[in-house]
Amino acid sequence: MLQNSSRGWLGALVLVGALASTHCGGVPEVAGGDTDLHGSDASSGAGASSASSSGGSTDINTGDNVAGGGSSPGDAGAGPVSDLCGDGLVGDTEECDDGNAMAGDGCSGVCLVEPGYVCATAGKDCQLSNTVVCGDGDVGIGEACDDGNATNHDGCSSTCLIEEGWMCEAAGKPCTPSAAPAECGNGLAEFGEACDDGNTVDKDGCTACKVDLSYVCPNAGQPCIAAEYCGDGIVQVPLGEDCDDANNKPGDGCDPLCHTQAGYACNPNVGATGETCLKIWVCGNGKVDPHEACDDTASGGCSAD
Repeated sequence: MLQNSSRGWLGALVLVGALASTHCGGVPEVAGGDTDLHGSDASSGAGASSASSSGGSTDINTGDNVAGGGSSPGDAGAGPVSDLCGDGLVGDTEECDDGNAMAGDGCSGVCLVEPGYVCATAGKDCQLSNTVVCGDGDVGIGEACDDGNATNHDGCSSTCLIEEGWMCEAAGKPCTPSAAPAECGNGLAEFGEACDDGNTVDKDGCTACKVDLSYVCPNAGQPCIAAEYCGDGIVQVPLGEDCDDANNKPGDGCDPLCHTQAGYACNPNVGATGETCLKIWVCGNGKVDPHEACDDTASGGCSAD
């Protein structure tokens, strides 16, 4: 009776083991038993590993893949290089990648090589190029322009700096004037000129296209005229002046309107030398001048005033 019961339990264990083997895809080892279900020791040989679904086998003790052509998810291959700027890898759409996305260090924020730099190694800093040449048509580091030559006075100088009055919009292309250079004497008041009377004669009111002192030049291409200004020391008879003692003070012989006052004589060639009018109505000159009651040239009979 006891022997039949033991055989019943043993049969149940074998059935459970067979079901487990079918579920896991291998033949399990029955711990502690001496029975070889296939006529050999299940703990040795092929029984020590289980077949994987991909055709390989796995050591049931370590879990390592020991045979077959299968692979783990990490063995899927390197794949395409990322185009993420700043990851230190030069992708298909990148010219460089120095490991950051900062501009101004040779490799721009979108991983393009900046002018004047060489980026030889991915993930490394770019280096300044020593081949920047003014006149090669490329705007390199330290250049504001490069029109393809090293000539001055064409907008881009021999040191590749933009010259005054010019615009340089494209590398390798000629610069263009931002304002046409003025030509003094052509009768046109152009940029930078204060006047242009149509000639290059000096001291005629417009000298080197600058207005001379005491002149006005109202119309380009026409002669300048002396300024109507009493007190400038220049007697401008056509403008109504008969004196100009270089000031506007009354009582000195030339009044503030540049008219000679009574009792004075003013030199008509007076310059800007101060009060040059002379008083000619003088008590004691022997002449009874206007406003004098007498003038006897002597000390008695006629007072000094």
